[in-house]
Amino acid sequence: MSKNIKLVYVELNNKGRVSRIFRGYPTPVSSALVREIAQMSRTKAVAEVRRQIVLRANGACEYCGAAVSEQTGHMHEKIYRSHGGEISLANSVFVCYPCHRGEHGFGRGVA
Repeated sequence: MSKNIKLVYVELNNKGRVSRIFRGYPTPVSSALVREIAQMSRTKAVAEVRRQIVLRANGACEYCGAAVSEQTGHMHEKIYRSHGGEISLANSVFVCYPCHRGEHGFGRGVA
């Protein structure tokens, strides 16, 4: 791999898909859902998590239910990384633009 590609450790679920991106060196957890820990480019790992949350959302904002597509939706972290959150399936939701703006305090927001 090129020197410019940032590698991260990821947790793979029992289907071999990225379920979590570690912030640093991983501390393995014992879970029947964890298949293995691997290393891959950060770009690929984030794209894989994003694709899974898009599929999970099934064309609807996970906050308000508005129609949203892969191109118009936003990946949002429930707990911001700056507050200890991580990029993971458990911490990420797929939301519409108004809900995402609201989550950051710039729009109408969602209760």
